[in-house]
Amino acid sequence: MDTLKSNDLKNIYFDWLSSGFKYTNVDDRLISISTPFIDSDFDHIQIYAQILDNNEIRLTDSGYTLFNLESHGITVNNRSKTRKEILENILSDFGILLDSDTKELTIKTVANKFGPAKNRLLQAIFRVNDLIYLSNSKISSSFNEMVAEILTESEINFVPSFSVPWHNGSDLHFDFSIPSHRFGESLIQTTGRPYDINQAKIFNYDVSRMQSVNRKVNKYTLLINDSKRKSTKIQEISKTAKSELTNKNVYITPFTDVLDNPQLLLPA
Repeated sequence: MDTLKSNDLKNIYFDWLSSGFKYTNVDDRLISISTPFIDSDFDHIQIYAQILDNNEIRLTDSGYTLFNLESHGITVNNRSKTRKEILENILSDFGILLDSDTKELTIKTVANKFGPAKNRLLQAIFRVNDLIYLSNSKISSSFNEMVAEILTESEINFVPSFSVPWHNGSDLHFDFSIPSHRFGESLIQTTGRPYDINQAKIFNYDVSRMQSVNRKVNKYTLLINDSKRKSTKIQEISKTAKSELTNKNVYITPFTDVLDNPQLLLPA
């Protein structure tokens, strides 16, 4: 039997990832995309691709994400200023627009940038869904703001909402970069829910793509918010986040550990 090469593993991984998506023609200009990711009600997240003129594609959640929040008793409007600010920051981070009339989350792209745009929309949906988890107590800040506060208090220099240029003009999104001229940077993605398998899959996908980027990265961290509830799926999340990755400097870190020792996020 021939020895597996790096491209073999790469192809196996991408085949596994893409197999969870199901594409269905609704009509000549609308495609339904069922994803392998689940929402807070354990239903598969579904998005739509609307085919426009000039090779453009409009991706939308069809208004379901905010509708789902409202079904859990969570409204985002001018009365809930903190939630509205968190929502606006999430959408800004991922380049997503909110249609004020239909409540749709949308992003426009072209065919050769469809994949990164789809991931941006999905990541934004995951983050908006985190508002359900945050609603268990009075919201004063998002999880990323909590992380930024810890880094600032610990006098750790960082860059928030950090994007790394990738192929075809697209980019890979990380929530924080901690630079180090000596060791190389530490790149961090966060998840506001302690059981978020969705974000583990996205983290895995982005780290795998970083292997083809000419950049000095010392470590990758998926930071899990377990400050209110301990994660009972840490092993499953870790296995998913590290699946098929050859880079050994990949860490799955509970936020409570960082509260005790913020240095865990530093390049080493």
